[in-house]
Amino acid sequence: MGRKKDSASNLLVFGDLNMDIIGRVDAWPAPGGECLCPQLELHCGGVGANCALAIAPWGINVRLLGCVGQDRFGDLLLDKLRKTGVDIRGVQRSARSLTAFSTSTSHATANARFSAAAGQSVYASSTRSRRLASFISCGASRGLQLSQSGT
Repeated sequence: MGRKKDSASNLLVFGDLNMDIIGRVDAWPAPGGECLCPQLELHCGGVGANCALAIAPWGINVRLLGCVGQDRFGDLLLDKLRKTGVDIRGVQRSARSLTAFSTSTSHATANARFSAAAGQSVYASSTRSRRLASFISCGASRGLQLSQSGT
């Protein structure tokens, strides 16, 4: 899967990274009740991480800027990104908070229900980084073309 890397095509992506926890149920519980998901799935999430994961297999050198906590979710996210070919040197690890996560519960006949914990997903430690981060709107990610062959 993926194309040969073109060393002249680089893309910088900055935005949030979070762990998506997805469960599927046969029916919603009654108010105050509960239902069990037969299994939970863990997926790489967050607009920044999702953009980087989608672009990397096309052979473009993708560097991701963002932040995760110093926890197991952060480890899992960075491992998935690294294995997909995303340059994660711009992702900070922070002890300030846990890695952000989102939960989604759905079933075949109704809309999904979501909840999230913001956690440590976008972090700016310096004045220069804070200026860059000011271009990030909450929940959004931007890609910045650094260079392209033939231009």
